[in-house]
Amino acid sequence: MKKRNLGKTIKTGFCRVEFYAGHKSCETPRVLVWRGRKLEIESIRGRRRVLDVTSGRIRDVFECRVQGRRAVISRPASGPCRIRFLDPFADATPP
Repeated sequence: MKKRNLGKTIKTGFCRVEFYAGHKSCETPRVLVWRGRKLEIESIRGRRRVLDVTSGRIRDVFECRVQGRRAVISRPASGPCRIRFLDPFADATPP
C-alpha cells in the first residue's frame, strides 16, 4: 500500500482536516477527523479558488465525497477551515 504524506493538519471546532502536502502546502484534503473518528475523503469532485470580496483574500474550496456524503471544505489562506455537509445525516452526525 502506498504511504501518503499527510503534511498539514488544520483544526476547526470538532473537526480536523488532514491535507496532502505536495510541492505546495495543504494541496488536497485527505482525511476528516470528526470527534475522534477518522473519515476518509473518498473523492474530490471539484476544486476552485474563490476571492472573498469583503476581505480581498483568496480561499480554496473543495467539493468532496466523505463516506457517501457530499461535503464542502473551505480553506482560507490563514485560519481554520470550514466544513459543510450537503447531504443530511439521519442522526445529525457524520457516519
